[in-house]
Amino acid sequence: MKKMIELIKKWNIKIGYTLAKGEGLIIDPEIEKEDLKYVRKHKPQIMAYLKEKKAQEENMWQEKFRKEYFEEEHAKELEESRRTGEWVVYAKGMEPCNDPREECDWDWVVRYLKVTENGIETKQERQHTW
Repeated sequence: MKKMIELIKKWNIKIGYTLAKGEGLIIDPEIEKEDLKYVRKHKPQIMAYLKEKKAQEENMWQEKFRKEYFEEEHAKELEESRRTGEWVVYAKGMEPCNDPREECDWDWVVRYLKVTENGIETKQERQHTW
């Protein structure tokens, strides 16, 4: 694994796609012969590693975007919670019922936020509307 990661960094190996060959690896054309043999031999593992790494990066950016969007969208409520130290309603409305055991189609949902030392906490209360 360590050698694989070193070669990925050294030769700037990435996943690419062409219509003729489909998904494959993009490798620096100056790659040394021994390194190329290793890369070809371990292509499935390298592809899996690069895909996992890409998914982690995408998740990180999505999470960052969600956090920034949430903080921007609910700035007023966040400020109130910072000031009071209390739970503050930031959203409420009807949503499809989430409990198949209940005989209702819709729930009244209230979402709260609270600013703490560790960041922003959220919770929700659901009320069935039989």
